Amino acid sequence: MARPKLTQNDLTVREQAQITTNAEENKVMTRHSLNGLAAQPVDLLDTEAVERRTMEYITDCMNSGTRVTPPGLALWLGINSADLKNWLTEIGTEEHRKAASRIYQFLHAAWADVLMGGKISPSAGMFLGKNWFGYREEQRIETAETVEKVKTLDELQKEAEALPDITIIETQKGGRK
Repeated sequence: MARPKLTQNDLTVREQAQITTNAEENKVMTRHSLNGLAAQPVDLLDTEAVERRTMEYITDCMNSGTRVTPPGLALWLGINSADLKNWLTEIGTEEHRKAASRIYQFLHAAWADVLMGGKISPSAGMFLGKNWFGYREEQRIETAETVEKVKTLDELQKEAEALPDITIIETQKGGRK
């Protein structure tokens, strides 16, 4: 059974539906980011407040159908992405760093799920992995290093003296002897 041919009108309807879908998706994503922008900054030293805001962010992502991202969370917390990366070592108490580590691990897992689920291209996934989670490409070349002992002049002299005596026979150019 042959497939019916698409008419120009069918293609136009499909293209229009795609444009409408993209416009609706853009509205949802923009509204989601605006919600984060409108939120009052949270006290980063208050572990419970940070966790509460993080859960609000994740819940809004689920309700709006947007993806969980480190830049999105940073926006919702009222900080920039660089500050979010610094959480793990430089801000707050040990308790705060542990909470931040758990949150960052959640973001890392969400990124891996999207990547492994084929929701983004591998090259985009690598770009995000490098920028969000510090991944890097490197090649390791392992070589066996042999370090020879540098010999002193005295040692070289002794080796030369230990060589057997040889007689050097001079020949004429091009001739045999």
